[in-house]
Amino acid sequence: MSPSTRLSLLMLGASLFPLGAHAAPVDETGWYFGSATEAATEEVPADYWLVNYDDVTTLARVPRKKTPPTTPPTTPTTPTTPTTPNNTGAGVLVAVVDTGIQLTHPEFAGRIAAGGKCFGTTTACAGTAAQGNDNQGHGTHVAGIIAAAANGTGTTGVAPGASLLAVKVLDANGSGSYTAVAQGITYAAQAKARVISMSLGGSSPSSTLVTPLQTAAATAVIVAAAGNSGNALAPGYPAAYATTSGIAGSMIIVGSVNGSNQISSFSQTPGNGGCAASGGVTRCFKDVFLVAPGESIRSTYLNSGYAYMSGTSMATPYVSGVAARVLGASPFLTNKQVVEILLQSATDLGAVGTDAVYGRGLVNLTAALAPLGSQTIATAGATTGEASGSGQVSGSGISGTLGIGLRNSSIARNVMFFDAFGRDYTTDLTQSIASSAVTLTDAISRASFSSQFVSYAGDGYSVSGFVNDTSENAVTSLGFSQDVEDNLSDMVVTARLSDTTTLSFGHNATLSGRVNALDIAADDRFDGLYMSASALNSPFLALADGGDFGSASFRVNDTLSFSFGFSQGAADDEAATYTQVMADDRTLAKLTQDVEHTRSAQSTLAAMSWNFAPWGTAGLSVGMTEEQNSLLGSTESGALALTSDASTASVGTSVKLDLGDQWTVSGSWSMGRTQATPVAGSLVQGYSEIDSQAYGLAIAKQGVFEDDDSLGFAVSRPLHITSGTATMYASTGVTEGREIIYTQETVALASSTPETDYELGYTTKLSADTSLQANFIYQQNVGGEANEDAVAGLMTLKTRW
Repeated sequence: MSPSTRLSLLMLGASLFPLGAHAAPVDETGWYFGSATEAATEEVPADYWLVNYDDVTTLARVPRKKTPPTTPPTTPTTPTTPTTPNNTGAGVLVAVVDTGIQLTHPEFAGRIAAGGKCFGTTTACAGTAAQGNDNQGHGTHVAGIIAAAANGTGTTGVAPGASLLAVKVLDANGSGSYTAVAQGITYAAQAKARVISMSLGGSSPSSTLVTPLQTAAATAVIVAAAGNSGNALAPGYPAAYATTSGIAGSMIIVGSVNGSNQISSFSQTPGNGGCAASGGVTRCFKDVFLVAPGESIRSTYLNSGYAYMSGTSMATPYVSGVAARVLGASPFLTNKQVVEILLQSATDLGAVGTDAVYGRGLVNLTAALAPLGSQTIATAGATTGEASGSGQVSGSGISGTLGIGLRNSSIARNVMFFDAFGRDYTTDLTQSIASSAVTLTDAISRASFSSQFVSYAGDGYSVSGFVNDTSENAVTSLGFSQDVEDNLSDMVVTARLSDTTTLSFGHNATLSGRVNALDIAADDRFDGLYMSASALNSPFLALADGGDFGSASFRVNDTLSFSFGFSQGAADDEAATYTQVMADDRTLAKLTQDVEHTRSAQSTLAAMSWNFAPWGTAGLSVGMTEEQNSLLGSTESGALALTSDASTASVGTSVKLDLGDQWTVSGSWSMGRTQATPVAGSLVQGYSEIDSQAYGLAIAKQGVFEDDDSLGFAVSRPLHITSGTATMYASTGVTEGREIIYTQETVALASSTPETDYELGYTTKLSADTSLQANFIYQQNVGGEANEDAVAGLMTLKTRW
């Protein structure tokens, strides 16, 4: 038979990677690797089998010379197989097209499929070889890498629960014909093998292989070794047919890497060739090429033993095992989807992206089992193939009062989402709810912390604010580096038009004390309070902080004045986006909403203040706040982008009393009622009317220890929901037939333990230009979560030059 019609085992020859007398025997079963020449001159243990890589037709016993070393000089690489409960490749049939499998090996007990068969000459298929029994050893080694049992002994395969079909196409010498291989591939496909693993190859093409491969490509993942003739050569055959029309998309070529994830010296590589168009897509060898561990791999061998071997033959079954694991976890996947999953999830090696040495990279079992591409919570669609719904789960997040309420949702805690391949996963979205605890980052990201304060006063007007010299927070030595949205912040221009009328305009400004004269931020006696007790500073108007505002105040007489203001909060233009990779044959999860969900708000406020006594002032305010993509200040993203718009009418009352001896006390209470519309297709189907409140009390003393120091204390309940519900509807399960199970619930958005904040602050001047401020903050039931408390202490040194 001519060389072009024969194949041989893709295992290493001694000239490529010598595994001679310097390698140690394996376990008590004692397979010893080396050549006959080495055996005659080196120290070889008695009664150990010799596998001769110089001539694979020779198997011989060698006599004892000395006791061999007990420890190998180098540590072999053993494939690791992270095992997920109920995900071992069980139920998946993998055909090993090779020299057969030792059918009685204990590592395969109960998982050798009936119907093993031999293809080849009468001699090659004599005796038990006819049922696929291995009389060479190579196929048994390959089978163990795929599916050796997880029984605590020997080795464990990548997919220890998978079933194996022994398809013997190579004889006891490790040789066979393309005709036999073609028959074996056809048989494996007819036996409904989901994965066909081929650690064999030849250097010449053969049209005999094409039709069987095309037949198998309709249903099976085909994995073929690249070959062991060195990095300079492209893959051999049948691997080189991976880009052929009718096969492309169902077949992976596998090369070998060592324990350092560097390409093995013997491994053939994809190069830049093999390019062919199929189904409107052009694929080259490197586009369908993966690498896997292939050097000194310990696995099963004949006589129920174990052995170390090297070659792309050893890398190939590793990839086959990963394919079986993916199918075991998601048996509904098509073979082409499995191939795409393995290619997309590979760890990039070598040059960035797909390259001519490592192709798509190192096969990654963990990443292959994890969600890929779009990750959608279904809110519509009967099956996973029809699902539509939320934004990207991996980019989910929510903060603010709405997030506090969602902690009560059982759907949010147990929601099911689907990746781009329709695979189902469960997640706890409540873990994506941001905490409202005060952090050091809050302090450092304040404009006043890293900006220069500027002010100017003229005849009847004044200008003040902060100027940033850089677009990035300067305090990077502490590990923080936050972008500052604008180089100007809290810029306010005030113009006094008459003795009774004042106008103010602001840019990128906070609104505390800007419109409502009863806000404690409008009274410098409370400057020592770091948090400024948000409940006492027009909390509903503050929903539009950070934008532009205009206000006007009118003094009617010595006791009564009115003020009006409007603020347009700036939209966040840095919304997260992602790239969705999806092929036309696997569009299983479709996004129906825009992933950009940027918050903006507008507030209108009218306030009245009444000096009812020389020692007391009372105030009343009414407001209307319109929010887009937000509810009561929530910041929402991904699958937790829930609100389309919200409209809140609010009312507030305040009182401020001078108690004498420079003691001042202020109290405030505000309430609002919100009508909200959810994002179409989101987890929320509807909101009821939502009521919210904020209230607090603050007291301050000036001249505590010296004339220009001050002490302040505040206790407050920041803005929180007191009543209201959200109706949620989302996927929480899926049947074996891929029908989606939906759950609906009504979630109470109010917390039974709303947050209470306590703050003590002290400030003193060290010089005309320098002041020191110290604050202690205690937050009880942070974010409305019972028994979740936070404590913060802060000292701030302010100076100007």
